[in-house]
Amino acid sequence: MNASARALAAGTFNPGNFRHMLFSFQNNIIGLLLVALLTTAFAVIYVKDRNRREFIELHNLQRQHDDMVIEQGKLLLEQNTWSSPLRIQSIAQSQLGMINPVKSTIIFSK
Repeated sequence: MNASARALAAGTFNPGNFRHMLFSFQNNIIGLLLVALLTTAFAVIYVKDRNRREFIELHNLQRQHDDMVIEQGKLLLEQNTWSSPLRIQSIAQSQLGMINPVKSTIIFSK
C-alpha cells in the first residue's frame, strides 16, 4: 500500500485534519514562497532575453555606425577631389573659355 492508503486504513486521515493541513500558516508561507520563486525565475528569464536582444541591436547599430563613418570618409575624399584647384582651372579653361591673364592686361588700382 502507499502512504495515503495506509493513512486511510489507520484512520489518521480525516477531513478535519486535511482542512487544518490545507490552511495552515506554514503551508501559506510555503505557497507564497513558491509563487515568489516562480515569479523571480520568469523575471530572470525575461531580463536575460531582453538583454540579449538589446545587445544584438547594439551590435547592429555599431556596425551601421562604422559603415557610415567609412562612407563619410569616402564622400569627403570625393569632395576634395571634385573641388581641387587644378580640376576647377581645367573646367574653367575648357568649358568656359577662361584663360590666365597676361601681365600686360592686368591693371592695378590704388
